[in-house]
Amino acid sequence: MRNWRSLAKLFYVALLLPLSPASVGRAQEDAGRIEGSIRDQAGSALPGVKVTLRGEGSSVLDSTLTSPQGRYLFASLKRGVYGIEAEAEGYQRAFQDQIALNPPQKVSVDLSLAKTNTRVKQTPPSGEGADILSQEAAFSDAPKFKQSAIESSVDPGGYSTPGRTETTNRLLQAAAQLKAESARSGTDAADKSKTAQKKNLAALELNLRQVLRRNPNTFEANHSLGEFYIQQGKLALAIPYMERAQQIQPSHYVNSFDLALAYIGIQDLSKARNQIQQMLQRKETAELHNLLAEVEETAGNYLVAAQEYQRAAHLDPSEKNLFDWGNQLLLHQAYESAAQVLSRALELYPRSAKLLIGLGISHYSRGYYDDAVKVLCRAVDLQPNDPRPYYFVGKMFNVSETLSEDVTRRLAHFVRLYPQNALANYYYALSLWKGKRGEDSQGDLNQIESLLKKAILLDPGMAEGHFQLGVFYSNQQKIAEAIQQYEMAIKLQPDFANAHYRLGQAYQRTGRKAQAQKHLETYQRLHSAGRPEDKQVIFTVNEIPR
Repeated sequence: MRNWRSLAKLFYVALLLPLSPASVGRAQEDAGRIEGSIRDQAGSALPGVKVTLRGEGSSVLDSTLTSPQGRYLFASLKRGVYGIEAEAEGYQRAFQDQIALNPPQKVSVDLSLAKTNTRVKQTPPSGEGADILSQEAAFSDAPKFKQSAIESSVDPGGYSTPGRTETTNRLLQAAAQLKAESARSGTDAADKSKTAQKKNLAALELNLRQVLRRNPNTFEANHSLGEFYIQQGKLALAIPYMERAQQIQPSHYVNSFDLALAYIGIQDLSKARNQIQQMLQRKETAELHNLLAEVEETAGNYLVAAQEYQRAAHLDPSEKNLFDWGNQLLLHQAYESAAQVLSRALELYPRSAKLLIGLGISHYSRGYYDDAVKVLCRAVDLQPNDPRPYYFVGKMFNVSETLSEDVTRRLAHFVRLYPQNALANYYYALSLWKGKRGEDSQGDLNQIESLLKKAILLDPGMAEGHFQLGVFYSNQQKIAEAIQQYEMAIKLQPDFANAHYRLGQAYQRTGRKAQAQKHLETYQRLHSAGRPEDKQVIFTVNEIPR
């Protein structure tokens, strides 16, 4: 997992740079700029529109893509006459010329794009076109090896920052894991098929090699052996044959695409980038832009990655592409823009649990807690037997007083479905205990204790579970039991600041002043260093029961 503790904020600033006056460059006070917005005829902002700046003789000087708010900016311009051109698939091109600029003048040029009457159809087509995010396109599945059981997905991971956004960051870390879920579906059948054919693999490999020896310069022989190794997960062995096949037939899309995925699989990002860019020169497809975005994100080129995700979503507004774009905005704290993208995506895919989860996170991050709970509960209701949406609802146990019963009811169902799931027991306990703020009744205390004890029994390494059980015992004036749980939480997670604080208080109450002072000082050190004050349970897809 990549930790973007401070990088996420920096990237978000960069992402919105075209809208910021600081981006013009204060050292160039005598420079002018042309800025504006691109909208459709209904007045809605159009993100991802290509805007071109032209000079004398219609020469191209620069180009950019509009922001999620439909804005663009060309800065540091000299005195002259310019033209602005905007184009997007599914829309008629718009142009305004004879724009006189006298620095430090700022000129605003807004353009409106009219829809074309023709439907843009992607290749290979796999569904009806849909008018969303200013595009009409067919849908495609997640990028994967075209003729093999090997799936490839680059996991962006998450980041954490201290303070108010701690819960948001935990949600984002988990949401980022959903990005790879579509690529994992169907692997059970593939695994069974592999098992059934295992005895024949050696004979098949020998046969393919014999064919290649007889026909060393044919595309089919090299490609087939390369794909065979890809299916076995032997990417390093596959690559030379795929490269040879590409030399013989460079326009073969499947071979070229699988070769790019193989490069990613062995973490040769430079070759993967070059491979994808060469393919884009031959034919532009959404899945290539999405794949290039993953390469750039893995390489740390976050601004480029965001632009590629956005371009992919415009070329093909599939559920995956729209989620990837919205997820990228979430990861970089562009919550308002993420909400717009995910809301419009849900108009097309109203039964998408992961889109609902993303929208719920964007609501939570902007302080719309009731809306967040409602949306996340919808995600649970769409897939009531799937454990994953419950994890996100569980993190909402105390954010909405008016909807606390809705959360508790769903978490109770979670425990009934998965009684041996540690987090199911943990979140249900917290919901019963802390869900209704300000009420004297805190639920059945025996049930809460039983659920917390079961959670740490099922997962002894859950530091947060031990901590919360310690708080529970402290509230019941069971100080010795509380100390035991705090100590275990710290043993499991030495930088758990609040556990040190609570343990210090408990030691004070028992007269152990030296030990109390030690843990209170540790709390102060961790707190001042910006460590998370009250960590929630971190989980990944690998920890979620299938």
